[in-house]
Amino acid sequence: MLFDFQSEDLCFELVYLDSGEETPAEVDSEADIAGIVILGHGVITLNGADYPVNAGYFFFIPKNVTRRLRSVGGTFLYCVFRPGTRAAGD
Repeated sequence: MLFDFQSEDLCFELVYLDSGEETPAEVDSEADIAGIVILGHGVITLNGADYPVNAGYFFFIPKNVTRRLRSVGGTFLYCVFRPGTRAAGD
């Protein structure tokens, strides 16, 4: 991860992967995730299904879905947004 920011309302992460690198499989059980690919080509795996993505592609990952992101063919740069740390109902 190159950069991350977290407030009560927003969590933002800027992630860089070299060719062939991938994130570990993760599940967010509390919130949906939205993101955009900034540079390169990659694959987003959601519950075992692969979806190719390229620069400029917006993606949405619902909560409770197992996800993994992987770089293919070079540098892969993307950012993700999710709700911050504020407790529900605040």
